[in-house]
Amino acid sequence: QGLEQQQAFGLADLGNGKPEVGYIDIADLIEHDAKLDLHFVPKTIGKIKELLRAAGRLAMAATVAISLSACASPVWVKPGATPAEWEQTKADCLIEAAQRVPVKEVLVPVAGSSFSSQSCDKHGRNCSQYSTYTPPSIEQVDVNAPLRDQATRACFARKGWNEMTP
Repeated sequence: QGLEQQQAFGLADLGNGKPEVGYIDIADLIEHDAKLDLHFVPKTIGKIKELLRAAGRLAMAATVAISLSACASPVWVKPGATPAEWEQTKADCLIEAAQRVPVKEVLVPVAGSSFSSQSCDKHGRNCSQYSTYTPPSIEQVDVNAPLRDQATRACFARKGWNEMTP
């Protein structure tokens, strides 16, 4: 077997109130259509616990709702708001942002890559070499996505929601 990374380690919260720390097979993530979050900022487990405790205290005075995507998403808080008000605000702001900042797809070249590794027995013999090659390609990217996200956040703020970033 090659020396490439097969597992990831981290905190997983499936929304059942019981986050778990551990390893997950990267192939499983890919098989379940996991997406790469380009805005992710790593946090220590201590910081995550602190944020969860703070969110628990705020939940008594406010409805806490998680915004548009799963990883490293902002948490929106509005004292006295109901889940129905959250859903309506979310729908209104997504529609408003889509109207103000339409999707603009462009083609972006992606460089090819290659990786090689060698595995030998403990005596340095019986070696096997593994190589992978990904050819250059072209991806379609929505260049307006960051601006649309800003418009959505501005809408939430205008409607009285406060953003807390974990």
